[in-house]
Amino acid sequence: MFTLPKKRPGPPNLSCPLCWLALLAVVFLASFVGDLRAQTQLATVFGTVTDPSGAVIPGAQITIANQSTGLKRDTVTDAAGEYHLAGLPTGNYSLRLEKAGFQSQLREGVELTSAAEVMINSKLAIGNISQQTTVTANVAAMGGAGDAIFKDAVGNFAANAGQILTTAGTARQIQLVGRFTF
Repeated sequence: MFTLPKKRPGPPNLSCPLCWLALLAVVFLASFVGDLRAQTQLATVFGTVTDPSGAVIPGAQITIANQSTGLKRDTVTDAAGEYHLAGLPTGNYSLRLEKAGFQSQLREGVELTSAAEVMINSKLAIGNISQQTTVTANVAAMGGAGDAIFKDAVGNFAANAGQILTTAGTARQIQLVGRFTF
């Protein structure tokens, strides 16, 4: 009958060059595991919904629809007025924002590319939900994973890009407010 030799208590014997080589190979291969994670082909749309005064609007209904496939995803803004729609296939989308007491808003031409993260902040005007504001613009996401392209409502352009006054035929720029967004 064959019996295994008794194992000595204590740490493993690493005086063997082959043991060191095996340990080095394991550490080397383990360093690449993080780079082998799956690359996503899906995009994310997120943002904040506010009223004309800048106060957040919790409970607003957000619906995004792919114009080609008809795929629809819904969510509701949280207590901070923020929404997050992840796992969207690439394509051309429209985004609808609705809340009782406010005009609904439809954004068309939202182009999502692979692994894009697109921020779309919106201001809902006070009014009846049956009234609708339509914003048609090509909101194209051109970045890869981790990039964010910031989009604000077209109606906020004057507040973000500055005010221009024309006095006696002379135009001068008075003030730049905030950051430029397009």
